[in-house]
Amino acid sequence: MQYVLNYHIIRICQSQNLLVNCFYRKNKLLHVCVQLSKALRRLANLPILILGYTPPECATQLAEHQLTQTIYSLPYAEKLSAAAVKANCEITGHIKLDVGMGRLGFRADNETSMQEAMSVCNMSGLFI
Repeated sequence: MQYVLNYHIIRICQSQNLLVNCFYRKNKLLHVCVQLSKALRRLANLPILILGYTPPECATQLAEHQLTQTIYSLPYAEKLSAAAVKANCEITGHIKLDVGMGRLGFRADNETSMQEAMSVCNMSGLFI
């Protein structure tokens, strides 16, 4: 389903003569496609949520292009927070809860994990 949605987004961007740049890092598609976010903003000024991983060193691009980054673990949140503070910017974040699939996110059925998720809300450089 996600591939179909990505295909349609790219087709819309192509029909509007917008450049779409996706690039790879360590053989994984990096979900921060700055050109794509600019293109989507021109089509509709809506929030853009990145569901996948974005390297913390891309903190300035996340802030500059007003992209909301999914935060799925305390170590990742700490790295993202440190990168945002170092870059003197604030990143908008979305806390991902694992409600049963066991794949990604803070475990909703685990008190310690939920306390970790709540601690993310108080980290410098992050706006949740």
